[in-house]
Amino acid sequence: MNPRNKPIVILSKESKTKETATPHYDYLFKCKVIGDSGVGKSSLLLRYVDDSYTESYISTIGVDFKFKQNLIQGKQVKLQIWDTAGQEKFRTVTSQSERGVHAYIAVFDLTDQVTFNDVKHWIDEAKKQDPEARIFLVGAKADLVKERAVENSAINNFIDNASYEIDAYVETSAKTGENVNELFDMMSKNLLPASKVAEPNHLTLDEFKSAYREQYRSEFFKNPFSQMKKELDRLQSMADVEEYAEHHKKSRTAQVLNRLKGK
Repeated sequence: MNPRNKPIVILSKESKTKETATPHYDYLFKCKVIGDSGVGKSSLLLRYVDDSYTESYISTIGVDFKFKQNLIQGKQVKLQIWDTAGQEKFRTVTSQSERGVHAYIAVFDLTDQVTFNDVKHWIDEAKKQDPEARIFLVGAKADLVKERAVENSAINNFIDNASYEIDAYVETSAKTGENVNELFDMMSKNLLPASKVAEPNHLTLDEFKSAYREQYRSEFFKNPFSQMKKELDRLQSMADVEEYAEHHKKSRTAQVLNRLKGK
């Protein structure tokens, strides 16, 4: 870890992330992206995982997640990245799924001072959930240079006076791809030395049910009292989930669980 008050800072640079097709991994790290609604959390993940961008991305409801695996310092590193809703009414949903998080990516919009002011709240909440988790601060929408509202002096002041250590500050653009791969590669390298292999069986029931509802969102909206809801309601623990999936291998429960485990 870096010395106190000396985070890695990446303002502008280009490189490519090495991809791997192998399903095997040496490390699996759980990461969570937090921040206000509209700051670009989902766009950041879309650029990193799928190398794509859209101007009309729909706000996340509750939580969603993505996987990506890369070769980092000779090790296969798999990231399970949780995308959280930034709306105030979803913050309790967000906090319920926080368990065993290795790193938080706290995102604010460089063109919106309010989102920068709010990012302290998000980090405070994250640290309450997991005091040992690493913190990576991200200024999003770096391509909108003329619209920038958050000054470097304010960012440096925040980092210098924070009561917790911020491992890095990175300015990114999901639209152009600037520093997106750099952010996640650096985070992976930062986590490697001190971390053991994390297995995906640290999932909570809230995480599973949030992922289930997200995966079948449209069907839930069409028929909220469907068989899916009955299937979900009968699951009262992760042991129930595992047992149901084992005996009903083609069920929606089994499909969601396998997706969560990266199968």
